[in-house]
Amino acid sequence: MSENVGEDVMFYSAVSRERVEMSEKLFKVLTVILNNIHQTEFSERFWSIITAPYVSAVVSNRKVMEKKDLLADPPFEAFVGTVMPGRMLLRYHLIRNTVKLLFNFGSQSKTFSTIRKHKKIAIGFHKDDGILNETDVIIRAFYPFIVPLRPNNFFRKPFSNSFDFFSDAFISNLVKLMPKLYIEHFMEIYKNIPLHNPLEKSFHVCGLENFFISLVVAKYAEHGSKIYYYQHGGFYGEYEYHSAHRFESKIADNFFTWGWKMFPNDNPYKAFRCEKFKKIYVSKSSIKYDILLVFPTVDGKTRKSIMNSTSVFLSNLDRNKYKTICARPRPNSLFNRKSAISFLKDRVDKIDSAYGPVAKLISRSGLVIQISYPSTNMLECFYVDHPVVAILENTEPSSIVKPYYDFFLENGVFHIDMERLTNHINSINLEKWWQEIVAHPTYQQFKYKFLRKV
Repeated sequence: MSENVGEDVMFYSAVSRERVEMSEKLFKVLTVILNNIHQTEFSERFWSIITAPYVSAVVSNRKVMEKKDLLADPPFEAFVGTVMPGRMLLRYHLIRNTVKLLFNFGSQSKTFSTIRKHKKIAIGFHKDDGILNETDVIIRAFYPFIVPLRPNNFFRKPFSNSFDFFSDAFISNLVKLMPKLYIEHFMEIYKNIPLHNPLEKSFHVCGLENFFISLVVAKYAEHGSKIYYYQHGGFYGEYEYHSAHRFESKIADNFFTWGWKMFPNDNPYKAFRCEKFKKIYVSKSSIKYDILLVFPTVDGKTRKSIMNSTSVFLSNLDRNKYKTICARPRPNSLFNRKSAISFLKDRVDKIDSAYGPVAKLISRSGLVIQISYPSTNMLECFYVDHPVVAILENTEPSSIVKPYYDFFLENGVFHIDMERLTNHINSINLEKWWQEIVAHPTYQQFKYKFLRKV
């Protein structure tokens, strides 16, 4: 039974040095603990691939993990952002996993058969990304039928703490709250994954959807297969300490970026995800909305500031110039996505449902306004040269991106607050201004370095 952790959650930013350092320590600790539990000698890379979601949740909830006598049962799987999921979240995941199991019946055997037949295997890509020009096949995550076991108290007994960085309570809770897939179910699932010529295989990864596909990749890599990880969104290369980049680069034999290079393992390559966006985007569409507002996650921490910023925008916008406005929420939830920005009701012409592809909506909008940048969607707009402006929130840009930030700030693409952004778009001839931006050599250089064409 989960406690109400409330204000006890301590979140290390996904782009902070502290998060990166703590994550690296946790991977080492979990390698020792899990090898001890299962009497194995798997590498740190093996366990890192599998436990990454749990490590992310633990780092986000470090203060909770320090509690003594924590009353909680281990969940079946790892959850994003929490180590102690509540009843509603557990119920949602049960329904989601049941639906995926039913719609992917027999997917496990199909996945194993596909891996056996092919050498270059892509994971996490879509057929429209262009990756099939360079690999043999795309596989999806599979969902086997598993009856959850009760916690095994012998495996979860207090672990002797020899780790200087963590308290006894932290280590005890780390084992207590570890997903059952890592302990009770692990060895049976691991043994049922067949190996077919691992030395001949390479896995081209753009994201690992669940534990099962992660374990397949980890097992093959442990036996000699190559892992090539590909950048799959924004933020990468724009922060010195971006935890996803650091982790994915660490577990990969090579990390392929959208054109930039920060670390020795980075290989400048192509923006595959943006290519899919381009294929959906319809250039020269008839314009339905003068402005499309694209929102980031709106939650308890961000709601007030986003509401204030949006109010400034709507109060100062020249409505004679920009007559029609659509707002699109971030598609975080499965149901009622509009509710995240319900404060805009009666203030804009339409709140989009966020169930359809954003590329089509953008193609019918004259100007896109990103409420927050960095964002993947703004990079997608750049990829197809669609007019876009944004509020820049990255105050610690990497050395490789800072010159481009300076250019975008000087030329009105980026702004430090909504008042300046609104004044800018009120004052410009949009078509003329954007043509000048797109033709500028610095803009073209940015695209080559951060959005290289497929």
